[in-house]
Amino acid sequence: MHETFYTHQFKRTDIEATITLESNHPGHHIVLSGSVHGSEPSGTAAIVELLSLLETGKLQLSSGSITLILGNPEAFKQNKRYLHHNLNRVFDKKSLQQTVEISESYEKVRAQEMAKWIEKHKPDVWIDLHSTSSSDEPMAVLLEEYPEVEFVRNVSNFETYFMVSKTVLDGSLMQFCLENGVKSVTFECGSHTSPKAKKRALDQILSTLSYLEIITPAETLQKPEKVLLYTALASLDANPGFTWKIDKQRLVTGELIPANELLAVDDTTEYSFNTETYLMMPDANPTIGDKAIAFVCSKQEV
Repeated sequence: MHETFYTHQFKRTDIEATITLESNHPGHHIVLSGSVHGSEPSGTAAIVELLSLLETGKLQLSSGSITLILGNPEAFKQNKRYLHHNLNRVFDKKSLQQTVEISESYEKVRAQEMAKWIEKHKPDVWIDLHSTSSSDEPMAVLLEEYPEVEFVRNVSNFETYFMVSKTVLDGSLMQFCLENGVKSVTFECGSHTSPKAKKRALDQILSTLSYLEIITPAETLQKPEKVLLYTALASLDANPGFTWKIDKQRLVTGELIPANELLAVDDTTEYSFNTETYLMMPDANPTIGDKAIAFVCSKQEV
């Protein structure tokens, strides 16, 4: 599947595994990225399907332009989350200014290339497509400091939104985009292995392109009247000795954690909370050293 980003007839841009499609009419410039984590194939599969629809004439570009990016090509080829560092945490200022070789950190070099591309081309919108290792619950991920709730409600049929502070997602691609004036949303499209994840990703793509009047015919989704908004209260890191203390069957998005229940431990800390909370995107099998392997949240209907 990754070969599409190297061999396709459409125009390739100035960084690896990136394609731009232009309508030759004024309009929005949107970027669609898949597999920023190389073991998450659904977003990339949806992007390849979009290319097929455009190539066969089932869809037409009516305005603006679309750039398609395979986020982490080398990790994708090896079906690994990343080779050296989490690509979605190295868009921070320190990493972007660091002098580093590919052999030391493929992801830091890739992030630097992508950041320069963003600063040069200044797209209007960036949609980053992901999947999770836990439940098959799709959701839109937003930053508290740049809440794009109304935009998401106009383009997505997802019923769950996750709001998190940029201090928790420091170094994320979405944060870098937003801080550089690019409207950005992350769509988590379900579990890595879900047969529904690709369709969900493609639905969000087509609906967003229609809303921005980039494609014809327009694609519309039935939008929910109400959504569940989870707001992160804390994040958990896989520090030395990290172990979940609740059953693995409960390690799913939206799981209720009663007040004072022991959630996890590591060598120095026991994790429990004095109010009722909810889990968001827990990693059932984290690697020691990984950051933000789960979030503890409040929940409200909006």
